[in-house]
Amino acid sequence: MKLRKLFFIIIGCMFIGLFCQPLKSYASERLSFDKEVYVIDDFSEVIVEMDIPEGYTKSDIVFKSDDENIAKVWYFNPFDKDDDKYDEWEEKTNIAIQAEEKLGETKIQATIEGTEFSASTHVKVENPIKINCEKNESDIVLKIESKCGLYFIDTQYQAIDIGVKPIGGEFSWERLGFDKFGGALNKNYFYTLKGDTEYEVIVCWTFWDEGDVVEPGKGPEWISNRTFINKIEDEEEILWDISTNKESIKLKVGESTKIDIIAELKEGMSSIHLVEMRKDNWDVEWKINDETIAKCIPEKGIENNIHGITQIAGKASINALKAGSTKLSVKVKVSNNKTEEIEIPITIVDSDEKKDDEEISNGAKIKILAENDKKVLDIGETLKLSVEFLEMSDQNVNWESIDSSIATVDKAGKVTALKEGTVKIKVYTEDKNFSDEYEITVKKTTSNEKLPQTGEHSLLVCGIAGIILIIGVISIIKYKKFKKI
Repeated sequence: MKLRKLFFIIIGCMFIGLFCQPLKSYASERLSFDKEVYVIDDFSEVIVEMDIPEGYTKSDIVFKSDDENIAKVWYFNPFDKDDDKYDEWEEKTNIAIQAEEKLGETKIQATIEGTEFSASTHVKVENPIKINCEKNESDIVLKIESKCGLYFIDTQYQAIDIGVKPIGGEFSWERLGFDKFGGALNKNYFYTLKGDTEYEVIVCWTFWDEGDVVEPGKGPEWISNRTFINKIEDEEEILWDISTNKESIKLKVGESTKIDIIAELKEGMSSIHLVEMRKDNWDVEWKINDETIAKCIPEKGIENNIHGITQIAGKASINALKAGSTKLSVKVKVSNNKTEEIEIPITIVDSDEKKDDEEISNGAKIKILAENDKKVLDIGETLKLSVEFLEMSDQNVNWESIDSSIATVDKAGKVTALKEGTVKIKVYTEDKNFSDEYEITVKKTTSNEKLPQTGEHSLLVCGIAGIILIIGVISIIKYKKFKKI
């Protein structure tokens, strides 16, 4: 009897404890930005919608930018706390991210102090002046796109100016447009150059107060875009694709190997129509950077059908002299004015070392290492990559992300995940003889996954509360029945 009474008391306490908790304990809450990456032009801002947990407002959020010279959050409440409009302003969930004076990328972190709520996003600030170059038969047409999000006062004038300097000459300046309130800075312009000269071009914004007109090229530049324009040249048609029978060479000291330079007629060109044989009909230049490591001996007397689709442009023997790394450069003349160049890495090892067949086949001499061989990152997470040098001395390397919209990598090998997707991170030595790739998958952060909306929260909470209520009522009824017995 006592055990049954105790059982029903426990059930009743569970019902009271669970049902009396605030409903928001069942509600899914989070702090988040509506995008993982924002791309904005300098001197502009973007309005950002945020998800803010129940019971908090924008004033509770602390925003921090890794580099406030690139971008930062701009937010304030213009009303006093006693004003009726103060709370109305606070209930809005939008903030502004303002681009500052520096171009680049930064991370913005949002936290509610004293809680576990936090979120982050990335901001890329780009040049608001973009110059696109199109070429026609004899001229070069510049399309200049300008965007400005600044607010201007009534007495301020703004202009967009262009400076053009032929290589070896002086700058000449023109005003593309000027206006009050930034109108001239939010337009597209076209500018034509003669195509027989190379140019340096600067497009810039110039500002001044009313009454103090500044001539083009004379005033301080707020922001500018500088580019170099190549002259139009008559392109000589290249008929041949040049390749080699080896992508890399690895030998032991004292060994030698043969290398062929192959020329193939591009698809759609002519085919064999006359058998005319000729010796050494190709102009090929061979060079090894360090001839103390390996020696190149070109062959003579190579005979080709000069109208053939495939020809042997050159042959050479590579002799290994001492241990070390170097490269072979081959230049093949493919037309009157054009030369194709191919570089082949060469590695020579001591004669008592064994060849690694796999290394010989792919030529890899550097390897990317990651902490715990990690290949999957959450959005916003970072990963430090390093390089292992195999059978060679350490060298300076450069890092590159194949798709920087998914993940970026800095010069120290630090990867930052930006959005969902798969990307390859590449590293290569400064001479570009050796390289390696590392594939990384970026997925959404588990804690930031979309949760049920408010309506779904209510249904879920009501359903759970209903079940608990029924159990509690049944428990109380049974308890009273047993009490009477």
